[in-house]
Amino acid sequence: MAEYNLGWCYLPAHIAQPPIDNASLIRLPVSFDIKTWTISVDRVMPLDTAKSSALLWLAKAS
Repeated sequence: MAEYNLGWCYLPAHIAQPPIDNASLIRLPVSFDIKTWTISVDRVMPLDTAKSSALLWLAKAS
């Protein structure tokens, strides 16, 4: 999404480097403290469709 000018994101270096090299992404000059933190991940699930056992497990686990 960041490559389509829809905001910014955290990316692993091996994913971010090729678009940085071809100038479709810009690396922001930021630094972080040494404290660890969690990046949240959202999950979107349809309400009106059948769910597999794996999807039911994921819904229960999260």
